[in-house]
Order: sequence, then structure tokens, then C-alpha cells
Amino acid sequence: MLRKLMPLLLVATTVGLTAAAIELVPLTLFFPVVDVFAPDGIQTTFLQPGQTKASECEHMMGEAAKSSSTVCRDCKIVRRCVQGLPAAQRRALTREPIAQPSARARDGALTVVFSAPDPNVAMDACRRSEQMSASYGVESRLSCFAAGVPR
Repeated sequence: MLRKLMPLLLVATTVGLTAAAIELVPLTLFFPVVDVFAPDGIQTTFLQPGQTKASECEHMMGEAAKSSSTVCRDCKIVRRCVQGLPAAQRRALTREPIAQPSARARDGALTVVFSAPDPNVAMDACRRSEQMSASYGVESRLSCFAAGVPR
């Protein structure tokens, strides 16, 4: 009887450990997050994959904030390295659909989420970011995705 249950116990243990890792590993990583608040009400959130070292996170966050400040001098920029992202931001780093327009680099090194009181304004900002990235290297170019669309 025990021999018949062993494969089932092995699968159940593997599933349990995988689920625990999915929830706990992000808490050990440092995620660079830069929020840019424009005077016209558009909020842009730059998200990057987690880093194992806080210093790497700080460097990546600084680069994103620097490029944002050159594009929008009147914007309020809030930058931080966080351990463990909220569920909505973790989802934004995946290819799953999210509730706001978003842009992501082909190499997955950057995801940008756009929010505004008017969803059309947020989508326009997303499209502009895609156009502005046309001069970047192929892997760094941004592709814009409408809200609710797999990315």
C-alpha cells in the first residue's frame, strides 16, 4: 500500500515546495521600482526583475530614475528597492494580462505600467513610450500592450 502512495506523496511534496518557493523567493530579492507622477495625472511605474544584491537594485533604480527625469522635468519621482512585491506588481512582471496598459522590453528587463484617470490617456502614453524606444537596441525596445491583453 505504501509503495502505491509513494508517487502521490512525492508529487504532493514537490507541488507544496514549489508553491512555497514561488511565495518566499521573491521576498529574498530586491526589486527596483520607480514611480513617476506627471502633473497631468499620468502615473508611470517602472518595474525590473528582482536582484540578489541591494547594490544592484540601487544601480538599476538609479538608471531608470535618471532617464525619467530627463523626459519629464516637472514630474515627481519616487524610487525604491523593495523586497517582495505586491501581487499586482508581481503579475505585471509576468506575461499575464493586467488591468492597465503596459509596455515591456523584449528581453524582460523592464516593464512599465501606465495609469491615468482616463484609460485612453494611459494607453496613449504607453504607445508614446513604444515609439520613443524605437532607437534602442532590439532587445530593449518596448512593446505596448492594452489593458487585459496577454503580454
